[in-house]
Amino acid sequence: MKISRLLVVLSFIALSGCAVSAASKYNRLSISIVTKENWKSDYRVHVNCPEEVKSIAVSPVIPLPPIIPVGFLNEDRSTFIVQTPHGVDVTAKFVDKEGAEVQLPINAEKWSGNEYAVAPYVTWSFEVGSTCRALDDHMFYVKIVDSVGQVSTAEFSLDFVEGDLRLESGYISAQTPNKALRTDA
Repeated sequence: MKISRLLVVLSFIALSGCAVSAASKYNRLSISIVTKENWKSDYRVHVNCPEEVKSIAVSPVIPLPPIIPVGFLNEDRSTFIVQTPHGVDVTAKFVDKEGAEVQLPINAEKWSGNEYAVAPYVTWSFEVGSTCRALDDHMFYVKIVDSVGQVSTAEFSLDFVEGDLRLESGYISAQTPNKALRTDA
């Protein structure tokens, strides 16, 4: 009898919501241009580093300190973004600390436009199977061929910048939000 009441109470708490807390870091790569040839000002390069979650905690009522290590769940990939005007072809590669080349996939995802951009850009996304921390002191090379055949190249150095540890907390719930009542009868 006591166990069934406990299960009912725990089920109610789990379905009504719970507190979640996490400790994470937002690391980044600093990109510095080393050399460039015919590089135009409307070519842009940046990198997206995934969030590095260190630990979490879940509780039924109040957020607890995040003590459960979950670093093994982090993504081991980074994404390099190259923005160009329409009508160009982009290739990219890495050179690691030892001088070995790592060719990035030619079939990189590309998509057009940003409704808020001044000029229409094409965004080329190159996914790398490494964390931003592993790409420290690497070189990133970009080659762009425009519609008239002019070749532009640039060499970028990558420096890892470790982010500060951030503590975040919030509440989650399995309940669906109430729909607003119509008042225009």
